[in-house]
Amino acid sequence: EGLTEKWNVKYSEGHHHTQKGFAKWRHAAEHSVDELFTVGPFFVISALFAAVAQGLWPLKVVTAFTQHSIWSIVLLMVLGSAFSLCSEADAFVAASLTTLFSPGAVMAFLLAGQMIDVRNIFLMPQVFSKRTMVVGLPLAAMMIFAFALLVNRFLTGGWV
Repeated sequence: EGLTEKWNVKYSEGHHHTQKGFAKWRHAAEHSVDELFTVGPFFVISALFAAVAQGLWPLKVVTAFTQHSIWSIVLLMVLGSAFSLCSEADAFVAASLTTLFSPGAVMAFLLAGQMIDVRNIFLMPQVFSKRTMVVGLPLAAMMIFAFALLVNRFLTGGWV
């Protein structure tokens, strides 16, 4: 049973809007606990991916990619997707990457981190059909890559 079905069954009666006082707070707490146990494991998995990636990738390998516009975009898209940070944390990480990577690559990190991150890949099947994911995720990745290339082209004056 997916999230949408749970939501429809649980909230189809409409009684949650008419609750007063303590019942309203209790309902909010129950909903928060439900969300925590539904989404919590995905946060743990994405944190595990981020920790493994940070520990296994040597700095020499990463800096080899920073000099190339196209490969830096690909690398930061992968990192943004794997780290699965929140948008506020992404902004601080992206700010630290601006000295090493092209503007397009940093933009790709920010976009991929929010659109095609590990957390979303695990959560999307509960809401979207398999076909939507098979078409939507690669399409999002291609659009992010194309946009990042354009950013590099117009801000740095070159494609590579």
